Amino acid sequence: MNWLKQHKKTAWFSLSVVVAVLVVAVIVYFHERGSKVAAQGDEKQQQTKPMRVKVVQPKDGGVERLVKRPGTIQSFQFADLYAKVSGYLTNQDKRAGDKTPVDIGYRAKKGEVLAEVYAPELFKNVEKAGADLKKARANADAAEARVNKAKADEQSAESQYEQAKADVEKGQAMLSLRGKQYNRYKELAAKNSVQQELVDEKLEAKLAAESSLNAYKKAVLTAKSGITAAKAGVAQAEADVADAKAAVSVAKAILDRAEVLAKYTQIISPYDGVVTKRNFHDGAFIRDASQGDSKPVLAVARTNKMRIIVEAPDVAVPYLKEGDAVSLTIETLRDEHLHLTGKVARMAVSEEYDTRTMRTEVDMKNPVDKEHPNGILTNGMYGQVTIHLGREKGMRIPSSCLFGNEKGEERSVFVVCDGKVHEVKVKIGIDDGIEATVHEGLSASDQVVVERPSGLADGMAVEILHDKSAEDAAKKAEKNKGSDKKEKEPAADNDKSSEKKTKGK
Repeated sequence: MNWLKQHKKTAWFSLSVVVAVLVVAVIVYFHERGSKVAAQGDEKQQQTKPMRVKVVQPKDGGVERLVKRPGTIQSFQFADLYAKVSGYLTNQDKRAGDKTPVDIGYRAKKGEVLAEVYAPELFKNVEKAGADLKKARANADAAEARVNKAKADEQSAESQYEQAKADVEKGQAMLSLRGKQYNRYKELAAKNSVQQELVDEKLEAKLAAESSLNAYKKAVLTAKSGITAAKAGVAQAEADVADAKAAVSVAKAILDRAEVLAKYTQIISPYDGVVTKRNFHDGAFIRDASQGDSKPVLAVARTNKMRIIVEAPDVAVPYLKEGDAVSLTIETLRDEHLHLTGKVARMAVSEEYDTRTMRTEVDMKNPVDKEHPNGILTNGMYGQVTIHLGREKGMRIPSSCLFGNEKGEERSVFVVCDGKVHEVKVKIGIDDGIEATVHEGLSASDQVVVERPSGLADGMAVEILHDKSAEDAAKKAEKNKGSDKKEKEPAADNDKSSEKKTKGK
């Protein structure tokens, strides 16, 4: 009896549990069914309501081609300064009138004497060469005086010659007169009109006139020879002058050389800059650099202007030209000098075979401040260089408009027309992740869906958000592009056409 009562209680308990489980199952079933019906009702309601989308219109001009590469900063000019002569280094730590030592970091001026080499024998050579030049000039002056004397002797000889010729004419006239007198007296003597003594006197006078004429003729020859000798003397004197002047030139050249060698004792800064190296101190013996195995005494670098050296990739070379805008970012600099600008100044116009890059140089003014009077940029720095190569041909849209296969040039976009969206195939160029160039498939008036909502499909009815929202979305894309500091591949490297050309090769 006790056993029956005990099993009766267990049976009632089990039955109660089963009934409770069945009641809970029924409640859960009807609750889920009601939720599903409600969800289906909401889904039908949503399907009947147009999806709201944001749209943008394509902009003129494609995506800008950018080359982003590391760049090395180099002084615009730099030089190692050697000694041309041997001697002892001096006047470097304390120069005349200035106690500022010439050492690393010293701000040098163009033409400033930075150091001197003590070589007194060179200055003695200058003194000797100067004295030799004075002597040569004195000899030249004496030679010119002898030329003047020789020319005067020549003029005197010519005067004597003219006088001799006049005497000959005079002698001829006298001989003619004496001959006539003699003939007349001879005829008179034949008629016994005069005495024979008078005839003899006239004959003697005639013979004397003939003798004088011969003497005059010989004087002419002598005077003519004198002229020849005088001219020879002038020529000799003029040759002596030429020789003396040549000696002056030689002496001057020797003096100039001596002065040049003496000036080589001074080590002069070739331009405004900063001393970047010092290998010797006062008292050290400096060897002539031409002897080899010599170190530079100093090194000077120009710092007011710098070169930024960039290796431009092959795909950017066709678009690269002088004058392209360049921006330089150096993360280690302070905010005000973080971004610097310049322009492409020169290119190698030849690519390296091993790297397929072309050396490109950018000239950039070196900014200064109170803490950095020599300039913020220093030789050997590096930073990120961005070269702006212009925009692609075509139109551009935000990259968030695109969907579909990301490996090819063909992508898809949704275009809103008559309240519905239609999938349109487009051919794209550069896609930098923010904007993409569209070559084919769109017109400037198309309304392209941006930030495509989930579930949007071809042919669905849509409602365009207010224009201000679309403008805000476009401005947001531009802002993101401008503030994007994440390093990415150069846009030029992503040029689809360039990739095709490279693969074709």
